[in-house]
Order: sequence, then structure tokens, then C-alpha cells
Amino acid sequence: MRSRITALEYVRPSEVDDHPLNYRRHPTEQREILAQVLERIGIADALVAYRSEQTGRLTLIDGHLRRELLSDEAKVPILVLDLNDAEARALLALADPLVGMAEEVEEAYQALVAEVQGDGELAELFRHMDDMARQVRDEAEKAKPVFDIVPTFDERYDALLVFCRTEREWAELATALALPEKDDGKGRIGVTHVLTEQEFMQRWKSR
Repeated sequence: MRSRITALEYVRPSEVDDHPLNYRRHPTEQREILAQVLERIGIADALVAYRSEQTGRLTLIDGHLRRELLSDEAKVPILVLDLNDAEARALLALADPLVGMAEEVEEAYQALVAEVQGDGELAELFRHMDDMARQVRDEAEKAKPVFDIVPTFDERYDALLVFCRTEREWAELATALALPEKDDGKGRIGVTHVLTEQEFMQRWKSR
């Protein structure tokens, strides 16, 4: 099998760029937990990057939040891949969804949790993370609309609806049309945009 890893380099976080099409947003809770993990355990994984054909600089594919949280005083490990821009975009789009497709075996997970909970400081960190995750799930459940949101349009007008089935599709559309995002302090929230035909064509041509 072909290996695309060409080097393991140690560079300062400021020497690596975020990918402009990164579609992941990191809520406050995730930032707090990862910051504590980095403080208590340290750097235990390499960031993944490639050299952009556009800028010639190292550009991230994986590890955006870690790069943001790590101090520029120390160098961090970067796995450098020999990808072109198109391959990097494909890997960026596929990596997280592929991980998300993995199924959890509940019994095995609970056995792992039991082991972690007996590890002193790490047990405290794990409980804190679990509490935060539960709180986020509860808030998300409360935020669900009671009734289905069904948009209605005046029959005198023609309209086109574009539905995005994944975060990647939305990220591509939002980037192409320069759509603004809203943030509630905990991460991106759902937004609806209405564009006239002239606005749409202008943004689409200038993408």
C-alpha cells in the first residue's frame, strides 16, 4: 500500500496554517477538556498536514484545535503528507466522518471507563468530561423544536431550496456563497439564509 507520509517534523504551531475549508467548530466545553488533557498528559499524537500548492506552507488536515491550544514556545510533531490540494480536501472531508462510522461496543466501553475511573487525577478529568458531554446532550435535546419547521412561500414567487445533508456539504456551500455564521458561544448554531436571484448569482460568480 502506498504511504503518503514523507516526514515527521517538529515545528512551532504558528508555522502551520489552518485549512481554509475546515468545517469543524469546537465548542467551549471541548476546548476546556482538551486543554486539561494537554496539560496533564501532554502531546500524545501528531498533527497531520501537507504543503499547500497555493501558499507553499504547511496546512493542517487534522489537529486544528490542538494547534490553536498549544503554546508557540514549544515545537509540536507534524506528520507531513505529499498530497496535492485536491487530495488534501478529500482527506479533510472524509477523515472525521469515517471515524464517526465506528460502532461502540457498550460493554467494552464501560470496562474501559471502570479502569480510567480508578486512575486518580485522570478519573477526575474523565468525570468532568462526562458531565460536560451530558450537559451538552441535554441542552441539544432541549433546543430541538417542538414542531417541525416547514417554510412557506408566497405562491406568486418561484423558489429554490438547497438542502445540505452533511456538515461537509454545508461548509462547501457556505464557503462558495460567503454565508456568515452565527455562534452562541458554544459552537455554530443553525441559521437560515434567503438570497435573491441577483444576490445568489453575484456570490456564485465571485466564488
